[in-house]
Amino acid sequence: MAQLPLSHIRVVDTSMVYAGPTCGRILAELGADVIKVESLQRPEGTRSDRFIDNDGGARPWNRGGYFMKRNMGKRGITLNLTDSRGQALYKRLVAKSDIVIESYTPRVMRNFGLHYEVLSEINPGLIMISLSGFGQDGPYRDNAAYGMGLEPMSGLSSLTGYEGDAPLRSGMSYTDPLSGTMGALAVLFAVEHRRRTGEGQYIDLSEWEASLPFVGEALLAAQITGDSPGRHGNHRADMAPHNTYPTLGEDRWVTIAVRSEEQWAPFCRVLGRDGWADDPDLANLAGRKRRERELDDVIASWTATRDAWEVTRELQAAGIAAGPVLRPDEVVFDPHLAARGFFEVIDQPEAGVRPFPRQLVARFSGMDAGVSRPAPRLGEHNREVLQELLGVGDEQFAELWGNEVIGDTPILQRPRDPVALEMYLQRDALTAIDPDFRDKIRHHFRIAGERLSDPAGLASETAEPALPEPEPNGEHAR
Repeated sequence: MAQLPLSHIRVVDTSMVYAGPTCGRILAELGADVIKVESLQRPEGTRSDRFIDNDGGARPWNRGGYFMKRNMGKRGITLNLTDSRGQALYKRLVAKSDIVIESYTPRVMRNFGLHYEVLSEINPGLIMISLSGFGQDGPYRDNAAYGMGLEPMSGLSSLTGYEGDAPLRSGMSYTDPLSGTMGALAVLFAVEHRRRTGEGQYIDLSEWEASLPFVGEALLAAQITGDSPGRHGNHRADMAPHNTYPTLGEDRWVTIAVRSEEQWAPFCRVLGRDGWADDPDLANLAGRKRRERELDDVIASWTATRDAWEVTRELQAAGIAAGPVLRPDEVVFDPHLAARGFFEVIDQPEAGVRPFPRQLVARFSGMDAGVSRPAPRLGEHNREVLQELLGVGDEQFAELWGNEVIGDTPILQRPRDPVALEMYLQRDALTAIDPDFRDKIRHHFRIAGERLSDPAGLASETAEPALPEPEPNGEHAR
């Protein structure tokens, strides 16, 4: 296979949570050396989100499944960017890199003295992308933003829900993966521009704006009619029947979409409703929309006595779009995804061998894109990056460690309520673990041995060696 296209590129990933890390992971899957920068004072918050097996273990900051998924393929270091020594090392790292990713509100990198105008003086060919909620200018620029708030602002939530009911979110931070993927694409355009011209550039990406093209049909309708399309559940104005119907089993469903008059007669035959096919009132979309509730009731009575996959197979054989509503645990074991290698089996040192979904799902005939390493433990590559890449000596490294400019253990806010600390460590222990689930995972993904969980003693073996205590040094002394 050919060398990955970004194998000559180094990325400094200073982003957090979802959108920025997604951008960085895509670049890593294309071969870039992505170095994740965190601090002991404020490590990536998702490090303690969705603990593997709902167990934080002795080092919960290295057990967050959410973090692992978003940051696979990267190296990881810690730098306190509020400290002049951390800022100086960050600038030295940028000087040896091609791309910087950050996802703070506009004021943060400027407050650090690490904004584009400064960094581009150090590295004129630098490409820097800021994935902020609302962009670098405009009246909302300094507003905090997460996907659960940006999605409703995009207009999507006003369309998601049932007629007469309140708006509904999609159930995830929908705008974040869209923004991260769009950000990676924007970076690739800038890399190509630099290849042709030698010029670096700054990319200002508003996550709010990145989501708007995905509700473009509704925005266009509003421009034409002056009104919102509103909420219509699973119905569509241009198809009927179009809905989700109950099937055999508890909370089991199937989706069905009849797109055209040509599909209507075959659909009726599958349901044994030849009278529908002969009914002139149902021969076109307008007639079926008028009687949509009646059709839905009859279809639901037919699907309710059948398995969702049975319904899917029957309708697909007749050329009708249909598919079961799968739970996440069913997706994990789906044979089609297994055949295509959608899940990559990664040995995550403090979590064991685990399957993780790909981020860059495109399959290339001329290269094997994908992650080459697990997500980094906090500060895992401090010595590798700071000493081997930047030339930091042993004495300086020890001083940085002792003064908490670098390290591998978060500094929790002190003092901290013991109950709050317990909630922090166990906040995801809300659902029971299926005792057979690990065995199912091991069998399905052909994971041998005991590496589905953290082997005893591994965490202690990975810690940095003891360093001499530094002399007290003003505000940085403990």
